[in-house]
Amino acid sequence: MKDTEVFPLLLAAAETSLRDAQETAENQNCRVAGFALVSDDSACSFAPYAAIDSESQPGTDPSFLFNPDNWNWSRDTAEAPEGDIVEDFYKAFEDYDNDEHWHERYRERFYLILVAVLEALRSKIGSGESSPFMTVWIVDSSTFRTRAKAWTRRLNDTETYSEYVKWHDKTSGAT
Repeated sequence: MKDTEVFPLLLAAAETSLRDAQETAENQNCRVAGFALVSDDSACSFAPYAAIDSESQPGTDPSFLFNPDNWNWSRDTAEAPEGDIVEDFYKAFEDYDNDEHWHERYRERFYLILVAVLEALRSKIGSGESSPFMTVWIVDSSTFRTRAKAWTRRLNDTETYSEYVKWHDKTSGAT
């Protein structure tokens, strides 16, 4: 399976998940404040997460908004078709016998596809005050900390990015 085959399938799954999260939020008189595609350090999983936040609050607490580990909506894709997409993409890269670095190249490609999916989704919904914070979140991984700022810059407006950087530097101990 190639990138060009994976991208539209994951984009469709992300669009469906965002619509589901928005519907859930509307039913609770809330809004989707954040939307993430979450994976793990091995890049063998894919799950959409959303931060559903009360519209009555004037702003969203950065420790909630910028940390998908704290978010309150997710979609389990293990049994969904996109679970098979990730597995098929992984198997297409798997090359233990001929390439000792195949997994690192796979991970990088997969994460960049997730960023591209969110970029496409952002271009469809637009940016602005009412649009959600977007990120790719890699659970328990140093990869996330090293790539987080660049990904966040690509996926969000300047003001959101600036607020994210303040939170990121504060929580990671950077000065």
